[in-house]
Amino acid sequence: MRLFKPAWLKFKMASPSASADEIMDANKCQLEKTAPEICIEYIKNLDDQSILADIAQQDRDADLRKAAVEKLDNPSVLADIAQQDRDADVRKAAVEHLDDQAILAHIAKNDSDAAVSHTAVKNLKDQSILAEIAKNDSDIHGDIREAATENLTDQSVLIELARYDRYWPVRAATIKNLADPSIIAEIARQDSEMYVRKTAVTKLTNQSILIEIIQHDSEWFVCEAAVKKLTGKPRLADAVKKLTNQTVLTVLAKNANNSDIREAAVKKLTNQSILADIAINDNWDGVREAAVSKLTDQSVLAYIVTNDKHVNVRSMAVRNLTDQELILDFAQHHSNDFVRRTAVKKLTDQELLADFAINDSNGWVRFSASEKLFDPELRQSVFNDLVQSENNGYIRIAAAAKLADKTVGWNILSNLAWNHSDGLLRIKAAETLKDPDIHKEVLIDVAKNDRDYMRRSKAVEKLTDQTVLEDIARNDISNYAAKKAMAKLRDPAILEDIAQTHSRTDRRFAANQILIGKDETSS
Repeated sequence: MRLFKPAWLKFKMASPSASADEIMDANKCQLEKTAPEICIEYIKNLDDQSILADIAQQDRDADLRKAAVEKLDNPSVLADIAQQDRDADVRKAAVEHLDDQAILAHIAKNDSDAAVSHTAVKNLKDQSILAEIAKNDSDIHGDIREAATENLTDQSVLIELARYDRYWPVRAATIKNLADPSIIAEIARQDSEMYVRKTAVTKLTNQSILIEIIQHDSEWFVCEAAVKKLTGKPRLADAVKKLTNQTVLTVLAKNANNSDIREAAVKKLTNQSILADIAINDNWDGVREAAVSKLTDQSVLAYIVTNDKHVNVRSMAVRNLTDQELILDFAQHHSNDFVRRTAVKKLTDQELLADFAINDSNGWVRFSASEKLFDPELRQSVFNDLVQSENNGYIRIAAAAKLADKTVGWNILSNLAWNHSDGLLRIKAAETLKDPDIHKEVLIDVAKNDRDYMRRSKAVEKLTDQTVLEDIARNDISNYAAKKAMAKLRDPAILEDIAQTHSRTDRRFAANQILIGKDETSS
């Protein structure tokens, strides 16, 4: 750190009305301590070019020289500093103010500091000098050639660099000023570096070439850029919505890194063989399920029902089956009860449905079969039996809601809503009753008293009563459930009070986090 400054600085600060002669005389005085930042601020307010030149050329402190250079407008002084100053930052500051092409060329080729050379090149306009630097500079990293390329307009030089420069950022930089669409297309197709190809893609306008690149480029990074360029949409999700071209959609559906993009593309595909390939081979169940939902080939669907690892995909395949023999086989023999239930829903033979409704070992299969029975007496008989004998409370709720005798159904649902040990099942029963008062009371009871904090949290998510939510926010033993309640509080004063006064650190922290989130949302 510099501790001494010329006395003229102190003099000037003390006497802002001093003449230039007085200031120059003061400069001859002895050096005294002055804070560097004060000196720099003083220089920023100086307008006298002779004083600025004196500081820029003679001061021992590089920061002060640089501050003076930034105020100078004398080309010869700036040129001298740009070539002679011992500090690279000072030279760079001087170069930024130079226009002399010969001096800039000399600095670009000869300065020992890459940043100074780079700045000189950026200020060059002479095409012959730029071409020489772009083609011949010895900078091993290519940064100087890249900077020269950015200002080049000579198409023959640009094409040569775009095709043959060994440094890919130089090749990429040429694309900005390339004018020939065929050369840009050539680079987009053939360059060995994906970033260069992607840069070229952003300048393409020919849709057939963009589609070709989407179809054949091995790098998804390049394909994605081509899709965005093709549709004019900067977000890939928006681009997919605009697409109708099946070739492009196929590439997206098969190759996109993001499963949501693949799924969106699949939903717009029509080719059955491509959909079958995706339905069998994609590694994400949501994408496979989307493909299966559009399949009609019964043999492919049967293969998926038998072999897919995810139950939702298998069930979706069953939904698209039309072959009743296949459907019956899966209803009877599939290893997964959810798939069997889906298959039963597809059956039409009343005798078969009655057999499933009466005799199947799985309650959900029996319930689904009963829903499809034409015989109201048999249907009610099965529902009554399920209500009385089924251990699964959710099946009992579904069956009770289907009972013709509404009083019996209401009593069963009410009993489940108030007395079952599973809070979520109680909420489901209360919802099925369609009585808002009972529903609210059950929600409050589960939210405050259920033994499981996750079930309490689920109940909290459905609550709106601010008094109850405040009670849970302050008193629930689980910070998770309390945080769910706090997130639904509308009065920030309550949150602020919890954040400041609650006895538990984790509760105070949670309240603070929610307050911060609310502030960010409102802003």
